[in-house]
Amino acid sequence: MWRNRQTINYAVVMSSIFLLSFLINTHVQAQITQLDPARMQEISVTLENARAEIQAKELDEKEVIARMKERGVDLENIDPATADPQQIQAVFNDVVAELEREKLATSAATSDADTSTAISVDTTVQPSVQADEAIEEAIEEAGEAKIYGHQIFRNGSINISRDFSNIKAPDSYRLGAGDQVAISIFGTSNATLKLIIAEDGFMRPVGIRPIYLKGIPLRQARRIITSAFQTRYRFNDDQIEVSLDLARTININVVGEVLRPTDYNLPATNNIVNALAQAGGPTDIGSVRQIELIKGEERLLFDLYKYLLNPAAANAFYLEEGDYINVPVINKVVTIQGAVRRPFQYELLEGENLSQLIDYAAGLQPNAYTSNIRIRRIDAEAEVLEILDVNWRELRAKGEDFVLQSNDVIIIRTIEKTYRNYVEIVGDGAIEFPGEYQLQAGMRISDLVQKARLEEEARTDIVFLARTQPDGTIDYERVDLANVLQNPGSDIDLLLKAEDELRLTRKSDFTDSGFVTIFGAVRKDTANIRLDFDDKLRVSDALLLAGGLKPNANAYAFLTRQNPNNTEERNSRAINVREIADNPGGSDDIILQPFDQIQIFSNQTFTESFNVQVRGAVRSPGGYAYTDNMTLSELIQRSGGLALGAAMNKIEVFRIQFEENEATQTVVAVLEVDENMRVDSDEFLLQPLDIVVVRRIPDFELIQTVKIQGEVQYPGDYALIDDNERIRSIVERAGGLTLEAFGEGVTLYRELDTIGYVVFDFEKAMRDKSSIDNLILKPGDLIQIPKQQDLVAISGATKAVELLPDNYLEDGQIDVVFSEGKRAMYYVRKYAGGTSPNARKGNITVEQANGRVDRTVNFGLFKIYPKVEKGASIAVPYKPQEEKDESDAAEAEPVDWGQIVSNTVSQLTAVFTLIFLIERGTS
Repeated sequence: MWRNRQTINYAVVMSSIFLLSFLINTHVQAQITQLDPARMQEISVTLENARAEIQAKELDEKEVIARMKERGVDLENIDPATADPQQIQAVFNDVVAELEREKLATSAATSDADTSTAISVDTTVQPSVQADEAIEEAIEEAGEAKIYGHQIFRNGSINISRDFSNIKAPDSYRLGAGDQVAISIFGTSNATLKLIIAEDGFMRPVGIRPIYLKGIPLRQARRIITSAFQTRYRFNDDQIEVSLDLARTININVVGEVLRPTDYNLPATNNIVNALAQAGGPTDIGSVRQIELIKGEERLLFDLYKYLLNPAAANAFYLEEGDYINVPVINKVVTIQGAVRRPFQYELLEGENLSQLIDYAAGLQPNAYTSNIRIRRIDAEAEVLEILDVNWRELRAKGEDFVLQSNDVIIIRTIEKTYRNYVEIVGDGAIEFPGEYQLQAGMRISDLVQKARLEEEARTDIVFLARTQPDGTIDYERVDLANVLQNPGSDIDLLLKAEDELRLTRKSDFTDSGFVTIFGAVRKDTANIRLDFDDKLRVSDALLLAGGLKPNANAYAFLTRQNPNNTEERNSRAINVREIADNPGGSDDIILQPFDQIQIFSNQTFTESFNVQVRGAVRSPGGYAYTDNMTLSELIQRSGGLALGAAMNKIEVFRIQFEENEATQTVVAVLEVDENMRVDSDEFLLQPLDIVVVRRIPDFELIQTVKIQGEVQYPGDYALIDDNERIRSIVERAGGLTLEAFGEGVTLYRELDTIGYVVFDFEKAMRDKSSIDNLILKPGDLIQIPKQQDLVAISGATKAVELLPDNYLEDGQIDVVFSEGKRAMYYVRKYAGGTSPNARKGNITVEQANGRVDRTVNFGLFKIYPKVEKGASIAVPYKPQEEKDESDAAEAEPVDWGQIVSNTVSQLTAVFTLIFLIERGTS
């Protein structure tokens, strides 16, 4: 078919050879055969001229593409084989003229508008960067908050929801016109819907009565929607999810004492606190307790302090289109300082006084002095500053309160002086209950010791009484405690004073102590047994305390001793622990010193253990402990016997030969044994470290099978009779294909090495036995030959779930009739209603019946979708959320149509020419 095509210069082919590695594949090649280079050049020029005209007239490129698509010219999915350049130019001219008329009309309307309007409407979905910067500047200029409540707006702790999608709306959120509701059903019926509430308040799902939702809280709306959808779909109440998918935009006005009063466009999910934060919050004189939410004739009062105690309180103050938020001037402000948990300025309402103020300040500190609270007050009439002393402790006992006035300053002082009515006794290990005790009248040293309970370890001759003097210095007085306890109440039994401290010592504080360590072959834990030191402890005593010697203990041990004057210096001596254990008190049974170490060895320490190994065709290969006079037959028996296929005439024994002071040598003995593992009826003796290898019979192999299922004359298991038997051979042995066989859908599943399904072309394998698709079979392979198929499956991001009845869908998939020669987008548009807005059209894939996956090829402005064969599955992927943002950003950048088409034309022309020459050369 290539012989009648135009010949192109050979140099063009050579310059384009490097493009072949990524442009040619099976489905791209089929498309290229239909392209005409002259047509491609004409399309390129048309699009390049259109691009230049859009830039010259400063039109919106995305808007041009959208309106041309409405008129039947989809620039994003141009089919170069069928596109008509004249039609593209005509539609483009029509769209450009329409946009220019609209542009002129908008300019005229703008010039006639009244620029003195008090409130301008911001039509942007999100606040501008300039607006955000203005708020930040206003907050920075306002400085730190002075009134409690202002700080939450100035420290950035309030988040403003500006994203209209993926919003987690509270159950109290009231739905309105423009809200988009997401409904997912996963019961006997399955459906995923996104429906918008119309201006009349109704949501109109297909096949269900209209549902009125305007002003309905989301919690109640879930019940209403569930009930309505159960008239069409089959599911239980817990098998449906209803959520707000896209919030409507509302315009509200924030006025009064806020940092930036104006109107704002926000998602309706924001509450009154979010709106105030958008306006920067109240000014220094703005109220936080009497904020007005004005809804037409209705006025609601919002108290921020209630919100701070319970943030859910703000949900009751939901926002609607046209609402006003008015922040009036603050009225009654008081200041509280000192011993409260949150000193600040607070706004008080009428009827709120000192008790409410202390509550707002999070309560008193533990050391607050409440018998005399000081209040500074301005007497406006006398124009003087007054000081009032309030016994809050007494008022609270009577159940009374103290009335505050605006601008009062409440000062609560702390009890700074620490308690002094105590004495203390200390001495770790010398007394049972050390610590502080209440100082009572006439209390003496003996009384304090009696309370703390003296330990036997205490030294009564070394006791000190530490007494703090008025100037803060400490005097120490030595006390003869033994004499004091024998003569309680005497002159030596001193009277105690506040903050006296009696300090005791213990006997061990004045003695050297240490330990000895014994480890090794003793019955107790041999890791390390530490024994408290005793000046009469001998080696025999240490052995008994360690449980005695183990039976395998060696007679000789080592005693290591430190030099008491230099702990880094040590010396060792050998001792006969067997002799010491049998005859304690002998010359070797020496008295131990602190930090002595006794190491006792076992007999195994001085003996070498050996093993032998068996490898190859035995049931349990591995290493085995060597025993005296161990034979080959004994080792084979211990390894479970010979495995199937073992070669009894090829058993090798590797042995190491060594002599004292000589280099080692390895020798090999090749044995032929009988059924009793004897060599010429004699036992073969092994030596330590021998390695026995039992070889397998050459080419020994059990029967290996494959399975063929489906449309062959004789399906079932087949033994592989050749080393490299292939698919075609097995099919022929199975009687060949039936008339129902569907060759395009044949699959091969390979268990070996957990490979899984192998993609190949079955029809090529059957046509040509030397084809690479005629694969060599492996044991366990499964060939499945299905019946003829004439359907195509479509799933993913299409409009099928919105347009088709539920019974046509199975897990979001529809099955449609196969049409010869059609590509993926043909099926999506004809049977699934096209792609949904969040589809990744450039990533559409087709999985053919045999498992091969073909992908869409993108050439910038247009795409070549894969061809569809019988039994194929078309998958339209969704855009991930993050990709939506990225793709939106990408679409905002200008597309260089001319460059894309020019590059595409040159690439396709080169490939076209090379294929032409190759085909002509092989024909």
